Order: sequence, then C-alpha cells, then structure tokens
Amino acid sequence: KFDLLAVTETNINENHKNLYKIPGYSSIFSSKYPNKHKGSGIGIYINETFTGNIIQELTMISPDIETLFIKISTSSEKFNFGVVYRPPSGNLKNFFLQIEKILNILSNKESSSHSIMCGDFNVNLLKNDTNRSKFENIFFGNCFIPTISLPTHEKPGCDSSCIDNIFVSDVDYVIASGLLTDMKVSHH
Repeated sequence: KFDLLAVTETNINENHKNLYKIPGYSSIFSSKYPNKHKGSGIGIYINETFTGNIIQELTMISPDIETLFIKISTSSEKFNFGVVYRPPSGNLKNFFLQIEKILNILSNKESSSHSIMCGDFNVNLLKNDTNRSKFENIFFGNCFIPTISLPTHEKPGCDSSCIDNIFVSDVDYVIASGLLTDMKVSHH
C-alpha cells in the first residue's frame, strides 16, 4: 500500500472529492482552473496513518501551473509533499519562475529538511533542448534530484518522453523508484 498518491488532470473540483474515495486514504483536492473543462485539477491521497495539512504559500492555480503542497506528519518526522501540473498550453517562462519560487521556499524551510515534489511537468527530460536544461538547472540549483529517468509518456504516433517525475531533496529517503507499466489507466 502506497503512503501517498498524487493525481493530476483530475478534471474535478475540490467539492467533488468525496465521489473519488479510496478506502484507507483521506484526500485533498485542488479545484480545477475556472472555465477549463479538460486537463486541470490535482489531488493527493494520504494513507490514513498519516496527517497532512495544506501548505497555503506553496499551493496555487493559474493558467501556467497548478500546485498542491502538504506537510506530512508521522510519529517520527515531518516532510513536505507536493503535486504539480503544468498545462502544456501555459506560459513556460511563467512556469519556470513559479517553480523556482516554490523550490526556493522548500529549500529554505527549516521546519522540514525533506521535500518531495511529483507530477506532470510537461517538460521532456529525454529531449536535449534549452527547456530541459533550464528545468533541470532550476531543480538541481535547489538540490532536488529526479528519481525517474525512463519514458513516462508513450502513445502511438508520438515519441516517448519523460514528462512525469518525482523530485526529492534528499535521496537517502528513496528506497525505490520506478514506473507502473502494466496499468493501462492512462498513456502516462
């Protein structure tokens, strides 16, 4: 059983979260961007053995980025966990500015030394271009490391890409990382 599950492009509003319950988990959803009918909305499912509280200063929704961050408390520690969605139609420059602000805040938070950020970033880490370089530099510059290096987005007629990822501020907390390839729920 996973401790945390992050979902993007839910296409639901926060007030509909009770329609999508998973036994053994509580959930926190962020409403989708107003008047957007597809490709918006994010959520986090939290194992009922944990407590999660929204970090308001890191949670936002705009045409360029959607984020939802929580502080998780266990019996022995606290850490930050966030889910991010970057709409492909959004302004990439604005996304980079916002994600850098978030990473700066997470890197400077003294109350919790460990942070995890995952999601659908829609920046292909397998493509050697300036967007990938800028994206990686923002994360590496704030001491966040990607845990996925394989294609996460595959569908007929398209090149494979790595646009979904899990970034961590401390690799010592990573036990394993990988892809669930047998599940045909989505093309990524």
